[in-house]
Amino acid sequence: MKAIGTKEEQKCLNYFGLRFNPFPVVPDVDNFYVCSKIDRVLTEIVHGIVTRKGFLVLTGEIGLGKTTISRKIMRVLEEERVNTSLVFHSVCQGVELLREINRDFGIQSDSLVLADQVKALREYLLSEHQKGKNSAILIDDAQNLSHESLELIRTISNLETDQEKLVQVFLVGQPELADKLESPHLRQLKSRIMVSQEVEPLGREELLGYVMFKLYMAGNAGTITVTKSAVRKVHRLTDGNFRRVNRLMERCLYVALLRNTCRISGRLVGEAQRDLRSRGYGRFGRRFAWGLVATILLYVAGWWVLPGGYSGLTGRQGDGFGEMSIVGKNPSSHGTALSREESVALCVDTVPAGDEKEENIPESIRDFMEAYGLSEFTAPFFQAVREGRLRYISDRIYRWTGYRMVCLDRLTEEVQSAHTILHLSMEGSAQDRYILFWKPKLEIENFYLHYEGEEIRELETLLMVEGLYRYELDGLVGPKLMTAVNRFQRQNGLPVTGFPDSETIFLLCQVTKKDTHE
Repeated sequence: MKAIGTKEEQKCLNYFGLRFNPFPVVPDVDNFYVCSKIDRVLTEIVHGIVTRKGFLVLTGEIGLGKTTISRKIMRVLEEERVNTSLVFHSVCQGVELLREINRDFGIQSDSLVLADQVKALREYLLSEHQKGKNSAILIDDAQNLSHESLELIRTISNLETDQEKLVQVFLVGQPELADKLESPHLRQLKSRIMVSQEVEPLGREELLGYVMFKLYMAGNAGTITVTKSAVRKVHRLTDGNFRRVNRLMERCLYVALLRNTCRISGRLVGEAQRDLRSRGYGRFGRRFAWGLVATILLYVAGWWVLPGGYSGLTGRQGDGFGEMSIVGKNPSSHGTALSREESVALCVDTVPAGDEKEENIPESIRDFMEAYGLSEFTAPFFQAVREGRLRYISDRIYRWTGYRMVCLDRLTEEVQSAHTILHLSMEGSAQDRYILFWKPKLEIENFYLHYEGEEIRELETLLMVEGLYRYELDGLVGPKLMTAVNRFQRQNGLPVTGFPDSETIFLLCQVTKKDTHE
């Protein structure tokens, strides 16, 4: 995974609980989004190369992800044990181009005589063919090649045995490449093109899937929400162009940081677009820049409270906790306390011990943590409660004990009767919070369009029992399943994020009488 380089950018990522920039301006093959259109392109090109079709072409407008797709194809070909030569300096022409191709294959020949380079390439290809290996040449930005260089490429593609091609040639370029191939001078080359694909922009539904996929791959677990109006506006402003989408969505995150929100709305998208148009020198651009600097300075000074990654585990700046008490089931051991060896390892794992003195920790906190066998976490948990930063300690508790923290704004009788619950009354607010722990047997980490997994099938089953999902149990994330999750969250007073977080899974198990609490 690629991390953001500067400290300032890293602070922004921390604000949203992200591990890296979801919308980079450079090709991101590690987090490659596949929709039906892209899947068709990948399948056709890879199949054409593996089955030795000879000549293949991929075209598309600037910013539609041709380079990313070609890099992905290169990785797939490597897995298929196909030798590859990648040329992205298409300014090279003639014999210089051929020498670049040979160098990437590992062929050592510095001669500038065309015949010498062709001979060296043929000998290499024949040697690899005898080993049972296939070879492919990929040339990016091929629209820059001259007619003479394209004719040379045609000659190279003619290298073959009696049965099959020795090398497959894959040209990637802008629409000008297709226009150039229509030239009467290149009619022989065009006649040899066996596979020709065109990259298309994202549709609105595909855009939603792309945005949510990129956010979830970067670590978003429902904290960042994107409204329907935002998706419509992003699609209208970018026409589904990947590069423009990335640029606009990256700016949306910065504007959201300035606004101290994790909700990307249509209005926020409009602000981000205006800021992009101003190139950073307009009125909003100046306010944004100063606001970002102020945010970073406040963070460094220790005054800024970063939100956590879970909807229910986020403390807001200015929140103060009043009374703390235990409600629901009488305190009793829900679990087993950590052994001495585990306690020592816990200290090594750098879980903060907390700055609170033992005598300052309320009895209710002690009883609550002891009820779950989590006494070792009492001090850091209390400090996290006071500071409104629950995600850090929540993740450590889960990793060490299997207990997942759940934070609710309201209780049902079923929940209250089955769990030991810490009741936190909020100062200056009528809204209270209720915290408990449980050991879930269903965990949803990936939830984006077209993601498939057995855990998704289990989620579909739970929602079907609740009467919110009446479709095939295919284990595949789609719009209908996302809608069902939204409806359940709305019905149960949860933040409507569309992501099945800990609180959603917990309540879903409760209402379907499939509670996995241990």
